Amino acid sequence: MNRVMIAVALCLAGCHDGEEGARSAQAESLALDVDIRETAEARLERDGDSLRVRLTLSRGFGVAEDGAVLTGAGTVERFPEADVTLFAAQLSSPPVASGPCGAEPVSLALALHRRGSARRVAGSLTPYCGSGVWSGVPARNPLRLSSSAPKEE
Repeated sequence: MNRVMIAVALCLAGCHDGEEGARSAQAESLALDVDIRETAEARLERDGDSLRVRLTLSRGFGVAEDGAVLTGAGTVERFPEADVTLFAAQLSSPPVASGPCGAEPVSLALALHRRGSARRVAGSLTPYCGSGVWSGVPARNPLRLSSSAPKEE
């Protein structure tokens, strides 16, 4: 029993050191087109499968203020069978009185995908009325996002 515990402890100690060195945070900046005529700047910071997003919109489309900076957390999911990586995050915006949600806060679901090692990403930003609402009937049509941004910094 003691030998097993010592072996497990040594393995965990060795694995921990190796994983720390091998697992480093990656950051990527994206220049996105939003519904063709507008733009957004996105900063994706990945640490393993965890994701932090900072999104700056040139126009808010009634679901955020023009020039709003939205932040949130999410995940990175890899689908090797399709050679696709999906970036998904949950962002929030304070109420925009003139928008479709009126006095309610807005929850925005961000989804971007990249095929293989392509430089291009594409996806959407889908707004929902209410705090912490990530599914159901969108407040408006999803905002279409696309880029030809560099893959890694």
